[in-house]
Amino acid sequence: MNSENILIHNDTIKISNFGISKLVIEPSIDLLNSLGLIEYSDPMLLKAEGKSSRTKASDIYSVGILLWEISSGKIPYYSYESRLQDKSEKLDLISFIIKGNRENPIKGTPQNYVKIYQDCWNQKPDQRPNIEIVIQDLEHVAKMIVESIE
Repeated sequence: MNSENILIHNDTIKISNFGISKLVIEPSIDLLNSLGLIEYSDPMLLKAEGKSSRTKASDIYSVGILLWEISSGKIPYYSYESRLQDKSEKLDLISFIIKGNRENPIKGTPQNYVKIYQDCWNQKPDQRPNIEIVIQDLEHVAKMIVESIE
């Protein structure tokens, strides 16, 4: 799941490209040839080099990356983007992510919102929240923002 696969139609959010995302679990897929997959992929999948399948926790990791992207207005790991034509640079990004490194919060982002996406991209999949908790926390942050405006 990445930002290019999220569509809005008649005020409804839709996710596309499920057929392509299913292919990611197959070992024959070369992650190095697919930057979008690297940026949004669970470190456990990158570490397993395609020998592990996606889980709900993997999807929660991607949600965390998307939430960071929303707050920043930038593609994740954009500082690597211009250099990623080189295979060694892609390996550097994979290594960076596998080691637990993530994008830094954007100044001015509400701390409760930062906590949500940082919990989602926790290095340990079993410590990531489920989607119900993420939605509940996002609703709480939205309510706080609305109350602060009023």
